Amino acid sequence: MLAVLTAGAGTAVSAASKSKYLVNANTALKKIADIVKRRRFNAKQQHPLALENPKAQKKIDKPTAKLDELRDNLIKSPPKPLVVTDKWGTAYRAEKKSSESISASKYSNLKKMDPGYLAEELGMAKAWEPFGAEVEYLTPEELSKFEVKVVNHKLVDFEGVPVDSGDANNGKVMFVMDSSGKIYAGKQRVMEFHHSSFLAGEEVASAGELMVFDGEILSHSRKSGHYKPTPEQHEQFVSELKFSGIDLSNIAEDEVE
Repeated sequence: MLAVLTAGAGTAVSAASKSKYLVNANTALKKIADIVKRRRFNAKQQHPLALENPKAQKKIDKPTAKLDELRDNLIKSPPKPLVVTDKWGTAYRAEKKSSESISASKYSNLKKMDPGYLAEELGMAKAWEPFGAEVEYLTPEELSKFEVKVVNHKLVDFEGVPVDSGDANNGKVMFVMDSSGKIYAGKQRVMEFHHSSFLAGEEVASAGELMVFDGEILSHSRKSGHYKPTPEQHEQFVSELKFSGIDLSNIAEDEVE
């Protein structure tokens, strides 16, 4: 009997312990849940949009400060504009002014383009009325492909190939020389590509036409409707070629009407 009572008491104590353990575990879980809820609530209060929270204010001020710094840097050193097209010759003019500021021009006797051809790149030149011709103006990059030089007493193109005007209009190529003495030549395309195309309507030291066979100049002239260079300006071209290795003193100069 005593054994039975003792066993029953033990069972009761064991059940009571388990019950107490369950109650404590349940309480702990409630506390954990409460802590989680409070943390979630606090997290919402500390969101960057909660301006009354100092920490949130710092989170907002930090990127704003970086944006202000970036803006100030852009104002101090603005990025260079990207030139997508150069229909009006602006890139050439900018490069020309830049190069002139670095080194003085070799020739100062320059000729401006006839005012009647102004705005021809837009198809609005008075000289082209009533046709409304739209003349191509080259960019500096495009212009480099038209530069000609003297090599072994012959006129060659940018690839070193001797110039030949055999398949050009009237068997001649047109040329211009800039203030630094660089010479550019190419075939004329009426109402599309003219003397003004090379330097985008800028001043020239000389301009005219050349008859060339396998790099050898057979005749030369100062014929150019756009520039109408003077004999003195054409002489600048003759002198430049002589200095480079081609003597035109015995080569016929065509008359200009």
